[in-house]
Amino acid sequence: DKKVENWAYAALVQNTFDIFVDKKNQTRDMLFYQPDKNQKAACDKYALSLNHSLYNALAMTAYGAIWSDANFFTQAFDRLKYSLGSGAVSDEGVSLCAASRGANAMTYSGSDLLNVLMVIEIGRRNNVDLENQEVIAKVEKMGRFLIDAAFNPELIYPYAKEDRMSWCSESY
Repeated sequence: DKKVENWAYAALVQNTFDIFVDKKNQTRDMLFYQPDKNQKAACDKYALSLNHSLYNALAMTAYGAIWSDANFFTQAFDRLKYSLGSGAVSDEGVSLCAASRGANAMTYSGSDLLNVLMVIEIGRRNNVDLENQEVIAKVEKMGRFLIDAAFNPELIYPYAKEDRMSWCSESY
């Protein structure tokens, strides 16, 4: 239905950066950008990989698949590759912004990994190969860190101590 497609498009444009919308109507919440080097907090420095950004990549991927929109596919996959290659995921596989979320660090880290996996899977099912060596290595490290931290929570404590935007509890 064209009404549903138009609504979905408007919702995505409202919540993501779309280069085809004039600048005064763009919401600047989800831009790709290199943060200032002096940013201290992980969620300030790596906002591009905040869970909302990865959810938007997933939504753009779904929109692209449902309505055969190559532009949305491209934006979603570019967002994923940029996030994975930006430093937002450490060499150890820590999603730095997610891991800094205090008591919610494991929940957000798992959500980041799940969104990455779903974008890759939707791409795979639509003949888009995102599985280069760099992406595979990052995803494997993210999964390994998450599983290790589930059995040894002390691994996530150094990041969770930042207690950035936690809504669950005051104690990480």
